[in-house]
Amino acid sequence: MLCLLLSIGMNAQKVCNLTFVDAENKGCSDVAVKVFFNDEFHAGIYTDTLGTGSFEFTNEGSYRIETSSINYNVLDTAIVLSQSVENMKFTLISSDIALNTVTVTALRDIIKRGDEGITLKINGSNTLGSNVADILKNAPGVDVSSNSIEFLGKGVIVFIDGKRTNLRGNKLINYLKNKKSQRIEEIEMVLNPDASFDASFDGRIIKITTQKRIGDGYEFSLYSRLNRNRDYFSPDINGDVHIRSGDFSIYSDVGYYVSNKIERSNESRLFTDNLSNLSFDEESTNDYSAKGPYFEFGVDYEINERSFVGLKWEGSFDRETGNVDSNTDISSFGQIDSILVNENENFENVDFSNFNFNYNTTLDSGTVKINFDTDYATQKGNYGTFQQIQLRSIDNTELSSGINDQNLNVENDIFSSKIDILKKFDGYNFSFGGKYSKSESLQDIDELFQTSINSAPRYQDLVQYEETIYSTFANLKGRLAGYYFSIGARYEKTDYSGSANSIIDTVNGSYSKLFPQVVINKRLKKHSFTGAYKQSIRRPSYSQLIPYKRYSSALYYYTGNPNLRAYFPESLEFIYSFDNMIILKFANRRATNRILEYNRQIEGSLLTEGTKENNGSSNLNLFSLSFNKRLSSKLYIKTGATYIMGKQKADLTESEEFKYDAYTFTIAPRMSLSDKLNFSMYWYYSSDIYFGVSQNLSYWFLDFDLSYELFDGAAEIGIGGRDIFLKSITRGAAEYSNLIETSRNDWASRQLVLNFSYYFESDNVKSQRSRVKTANQESINRL
Repeated sequence: MLCLLLSIGMNAQKVCNLTFVDAENKGCSDVAVKVFFNDEFHAGIYTDTLGTGSFEFTNEGSYRIETSSINYNVLDTAIVLSQSVENMKFTLISSDIALNTVTVTALRDIIKRGDEGITLKINGSNTLGSNVADILKNAPGVDVSSNSIEFLGKGVIVFIDGKRTNLRGNKLINYLKNKKSQRIEEIEMVLNPDASFDASFDGRIIKITTQKRIGDGYEFSLYSRLNRNRDYFSPDINGDVHIRSGDFSIYSDVGYYVSNKIERSNESRLFTDNLSNLSFDEESTNDYSAKGPYFEFGVDYEINERSFVGLKWEGSFDRETGNVDSNTDISSFGQIDSILVNENENFENVDFSNFNFNYNTTLDSGTVKINFDTDYATQKGNYGTFQQIQLRSIDNTELSSGINDQNLNVENDIFSSKIDILKKFDGYNFSFGGKYSKSESLQDIDELFQTSINSAPRYQDLVQYEETIYSTFANLKGRLAGYYFSIGARYEKTDYSGSANSIIDTVNGSYSKLFPQVVINKRLKKHSFTGAYKQSIRRPSYSQLIPYKRYSSALYYYTGNPNLRAYFPESLEFIYSFDNMIILKFANRRATNRILEYNRQIEGSLLTEGTKENNGSSNLNLFSLSFNKRLSSKLYIKTGATYIMGKQKADLTESEEFKYDAYTFTIAPRMSLSDKLNFSMYWYYSSDIYFGVSQNLSYWFLDFDLSYELFDGAAEIGIGGRDIFLKSITRGAAEYSNLIETSRNDWASRQLVLNFSYYFESDNVKSQRSRVKTANQESINRL
């Protein structure tokens, strides 16, 4: 079958080498060349010190090249390429303008709007930021916080040079801060990933391409940070090394951190029914600290030009410890007016490790491309808690005491194998393929829980879960009547089973569904219109399915629900973009049988149980407007506003409907105070936001960063502030069935941040910093 598909391709890819010389036959370096085919951009070249650059082509016929250089006049000419063409040579005429009198006032257009999203043509420039995290902060429609990245209201998966990063939260942010702009070629932000991605993924894609290496070499980067606020002092240092030698590429990312944090929280629960009027008022202080190394070691081996195998080991040997002091006031239960629960908890997370194997190979005949990818990962970790609990009456008489001692060992194994086949014909791309993935999870729980509230002997629970997904997909992309379209469908079948020693029955089931997807795009000069429809899946996790009890306090536990089912959200989205400056979005997102979590009182006891059911539905409309504009060579500003309205429904003891009405605002200016000194600010406001039966109340914060470049841009020192007005306090409320809940979480979020980063590379690595040594200053400024 593969041989038949490969034989369909008529032309294999060829490489055309272009050489540009001056009147004395000397190579013209630092010449930017654009290559066009059928009046559409085909490739971009930047000539080396010999005046040579190359590009790949498949189709024979007439092409057009256009040069741009500060030292030479523009050359705009047609060329004819065939399978026999390998080298072409051109002579450039020197510009009559004296270089020492040239003043460059035009700004390079970094942001490009394409059919599938937005591309940032970085080319080693630090115009939008000195590292990837800062660049994304200034990218249109992108929101970067300390723990997440969103693009036009959706989460993202980040790829670097075609490889997916599995990091999440602040670890991903720190990793991207370590990627300096000098090494970045471009960043592509894909609005609507096609059906080749799992149906559970309803986000967007960010593809980062680093500048191509031209030989063996190495690079090293260092990122260090110091956080200080009223309660804690947290240093963090991280080093990243990448060495290339022949077919081997070796990399490592090693860091050490110390983190301290104190949280203060208050929560109130009031149960009102015909039998009792029971209230819980809880206050707790969480004193958290962690320190230890985290690491990533990996090696990639290029078997040939289109195949590689990679091994990676990552993890952390944390010594995370914490102490939680909490008091719970229980009022009006039975004949007792008040009971006071004093609780002290200590926890420790010892270590986590992940081993990953990846094999990837591509067969490409020019019109048919086949990609095969296999991935295996195994993860291990352990976690432990120890609680001391005392129950006292209102006159402080001890009623009882107890302990909760738990150790948890976790093992996860994940395997996936995927094949993609792409066929090009008459300007269209047709792709199809399939994927098999299997995950196995194992939790070994050793727990002792004894109080007068719920006495139980020490028990050992072994929780096991397996999930297997079979999928196949197809996509058709191309242009028709001036419109770009992408039509795809994905079919997935899921089998799952789970068990625990503490339950008798085995949890198991199977479900399957076809997921369609349609994207249409139209571009008119500076205007771009995109419409997209997609269905996705939300699967319950094993912790939501298997009904073993997990105590988080003496009075609260969470249990799984084996009757949970997957549900299938669908979205309809329209995006309008003007000159990459204004982006307007409207989206409708709806779902039935959503999984919602809620709490309920266990009748005749002080215990509160948390669980989940398929008892929710929603129909939400989202409007967003973002504006991003370089107002001058020194000032760039990005602002955004989002408004969400709609309805959510929850079916508990009775059906209740909730109005969804929320909005957010952001303002993020970036200013170059000098050639090396940059200032940026980020202001965020969120109104009350409802989540089915609960809501988060409004809050806002203001951050700032001031950075100064050293050593020709290779290093940077910075100072910043987080939540400088101390307004990032989260509060929540819920009122449903017979339960009223309120909560407040406060911590020392005002922080002073000091950081230093340094990037170094060998001369054999082609990047912007290497060009500084040979290019004239005008050429550097133009870049």
